[in-house]
Amino acid sequence: MYKNYFGAGRQELFDWLSQEWIAEGAVACFVEGFPGVGKSDLAAALSAHIELTKGWTSIYVEVPDQAAPSFADLLLEAAELLALQGKKAMLAAMAQENPNPAYALERALRDEVLIVIDEAGRLLGSNGNATSELLGVLSYLRNRLSLRGRILLLSDVVIERDRWSEVFPIKSLSAPSIPEAVELLTDRLATSGHPNAVPTERKADLVRILGQNPRAIETLVATLTFESLTKSSGMSQVCGRSTTAQCRPSFLKHSSAVC
Repeated sequence: MYKNYFGAGRQELFDWLSQEWIAEGAVACFVEGFPGVGKSDLAAALSAHIELTKGWTSIYVEVPDQAAPSFADLLLEAAELLALQGKKAMLAAMAQENPNPAYALERALRDEVLIVIDEAGRLLGSNGNATSELLGVLSYLRNRLSLRGRILLLSDVVIERDRWSEVFPIKSLSAPSIPEAVELLTDRLATSGHPNAVPTERKADLVRILGQNPRAIETLVATLTFESLTKSSGMSQVCGRSTTAQCRPSFLKHSSAVC
């Protein structure tokens, strides 16, 4: 379902991705940010935009939530998804004896293809450093400047700023401002058919308590479909606290070093 989006920072990042990065940027780009801030929605909007306006092919894969996930297995999944859309070069390369996943990925990226890798933070170490599999693939691709395709990696983990990552752009997606978050809340309430579920005078305090986090706001609106604000998951108690209180998700250990 189509959704309206709010936030000047989000729009600026979308414009940069869809115009500069897609046209002439590095082969890979990282977008980091709090869980629920809208990275996946941003990637979906980018995919839809370049498919519609530029005729690109895009696919989405998610790193599984398990110990030591295999990047090679994820690339095989990507190859299979591309093959379903008629882009079979990567899968053919992966089917060779002793395949080189980095080379197979390069084959796909010779074409106008966008590969979105969600939860890429699961491929990073505790300090935001790349695991050996990811490092090997990125090292292979870093000097291949003529590739037309792109890889967008979405991460809840702050990316280590070091030699391995310095050639790739790293962008941060922040939560909307309080006025923007109030617009988001108002829009989602109207869309849900419950425009008056939250009194106007309480909206600013409520989104502040939710850390202006879009996912948290949408979850609250979904809850309000079934029960009132005063009964919703203890929100009456939360809203009675100091307005300086904020329920922000903990953005990964090293965010203070980047901000």
